[in-house]
Amino acid sequence: MYTLETIAQILETELLDAQGKAHQVIDDFEYQMLHVKSPSTAFISISEASWQKYLKKSKVMREGNAQIPKDVSNIGLIITEQYVEGLTHKIPQIVVKNSIKAMKTLALHIRSRYRNPLIALTGSMGKSSTRLMLGAALSPLKVQQNRGNSNTRSAIYLHMCKLASNPDVAIFETSLNALNNRGNMAKVLKPHIAIVTGIGSAHLSTIGSTQEIVKFKSRIFEGLNAEGIAIYNGDTLHHDVLRETAATYTKHVYRYSTKDVTAETYAEEITPVKKAVKVTTNDGYTFEVPSVSKGMVENALAVLLTLKHLNVDVKEKLNHLAQTQLFKKVLEFRTVKSDHEQATVLDDTHNASLPAMLNAIDAFNSQSPFFKGHKIIALGQISDLGDQTDRVHAELVPALEQSEADYILCMDKPLRKVVNKVKGKHITWYQNQDLMLKDLCYLLNQDALVLMKSSVTQTDFPKVAARLQGAFLHYERSGAEDAHFTETARKGRAYAIYDLETGEIAAQDNMNQSATIEGLAPILYYLDAKQRGINNYHLNLKQWPTNNHQFYEGLEMTWEALVEAMTDTPHASLVYQLADELYESHKARKAYVKSVIQQLHLTDSVAINLTGRFRVKERQNFTVRDLTALLKQYGALLYDNSKGGIVIGEYGKHGIVKEGNKAIVFTGLENEDEAHHLLQKV
Repeated sequence: MYTLETIAQILETELLDAQGKAHQVIDDFEYQMLHVKSPSTAFISISEASWQKYLKKSKVMREGNAQIPKDVSNIGLIITEQYVEGLTHKIPQIVVKNSIKAMKTLALHIRSRYRNPLIALTGSMGKSSTRLMLGAALSPLKVQQNRGNSNTRSAIYLHMCKLASNPDVAIFETSLNALNNRGNMAKVLKPHIAIVTGIGSAHLSTIGSTQEIVKFKSRIFEGLNAEGIAIYNGDTLHHDVLRETAATYTKHVYRYSTKDVTAETYAEEITPVKKAVKVTTNDGYTFEVPSVSKGMVENALAVLLTLKHLNVDVKEKLNHLAQTQLFKKVLEFRTVKSDHEQATVLDDTHNASLPAMLNAIDAFNSQSPFFKGHKIIALGQISDLGDQTDRVHAELVPALEQSEADYILCMDKPLRKVVNKVKGKHITWYQNQDLMLKDLCYLLNQDALVLMKSSVTQTDFPKVAARLQGAFLHYERSGAEDAHFTETARKGRAYAIYDLETGEIAAQDNMNQSATIEGLAPILYYLDAKQRGINNYHLNLKQWPTNNHQFYEGLEMTWEALVEAMTDTPHASLVYQLADELYESHKARKAYVKSVIQQLHLTDSVAINLTGRFRVKERQNFTVRDLTALLKQYGALLYDNSKGGIVIGEYGKHGIVKEGNKAIVFTGLENEDEAHHLLQKV
């Protein structure tokens, strides 16, 4: 039991404003006031200077004293670096030179007197889920564990202080930050049981390899004594390193596996059921895991091994697993509804590593038989990979090719290369979240299943998951469901007719739904060519992947004819040729296109590939509003040709055509004649 008096003695300082309260018990500690709810809680007020000195970077939260309301009353003690003046109520205070140092001192003292089981766990993936499942299994015992995923060095010191409440079991999730070269927190925690849930590709932007990661993660075993329990995942990368390291600190080393029958605990049978998995182990236990991934089965086996080394009824505790409240967006099933349909989202946008993403795809595959609608995988990137980005993402290719997905939608630059490597799948890459969201709504038919997986940083993908219900709510389906893209192009028919003298819209239709599945590249190159004013010359068509009997290598033509060809649904080989004539490199071409998009605020998906042609793997789109921006910027330059405008497109006709003092801007018309007919009606 810790009183105000004993805390002051531990910190070797004076207790202020505590008349008659010296023996008041403190059994909890916080350094964020929003969590202080009880007069038995001590608030550790940390200054900005102390945070900066400790973290070697800017503070992560408000100055401690600034967090304290002047009328605060429901609090037991303030440990501060500067006496807090002007409080409405007298609150006991202890003034120290450095609050972080004081927190460490308390943490070490309290830990030295804690005698109940203490479990420490780490891993590139699975550590939070394992902790939450273990906490649920140990119910109704009093279990202290990290709040949320607060698992860094400072959070661990705080939670060590919380051992003052003498919980029946303490579970400490530890991040790589707490095991790195600044000091191994496992040596401070001195766990009775240490667990490594897996080694993966997280942190590769700051750590060079998974070999380096396993060295840091395996340091958790350094906190064990010879009688301690080491538990590790036998299915993970570098599991041999984990065993060897653990064996240098304890003689009790145990392995779990979903497949290796030489492991101390392994799964004899894993049976998918709808929205869960049933597991039977070699040691006679059968239980249900509250998730659907192989990774979560591995985590449950870690829980089982841990329970076997605690003084509990293992079978009874395993029955609690199904009630585990996992983090939101960790393979979380949720329903999305439209006015007419209902689909299921498997949301795993909590975070991502390569193993976690592969596990999510495996979970999706296991659940696919339970759903009758489309099976869809939608992915954003794995972040924090540094120069390993392309290599790590490339390892997704086999998993995607072998998946049960009918459609695969990918966003973010690292996944574009993945999309181009995947064979035998309807797979598409997206430049932005809006276009992906639009296509997802089209594909989500009745009883569909969609996996949504990504990191949470350096990507907008989680916003797609967050916006999906709102976008799908009033979605009206039309056309054949298997006509994806062609139906999108058909529905994108729209136009606006402008009076060129007044700049006003004389007529319009379906402007808000305007859409294409092709790109603006031919028009952008045409405008660049016209602005340059290059003198005419003769050229020969080069070898391009789209060449045929009409457009073949060596075909003679003039520069002017090549530029003019862009005005009338140009063949892809001619677009390749014009880009080659205009730009010295692919980089230069992209820079020009990017500059026009930024200058005119065009949709960022207007020119994804070089020719503008439709390809399933590269989702392009432009609208009447994009064409209008070109019209307003370039004006007569668009009409300075024999056609009096410019028309492109194989899936509908798109472009700008002028007659007299009016111009029509359009997407998805049946043909050019329809454009002229609409102009003549106004």
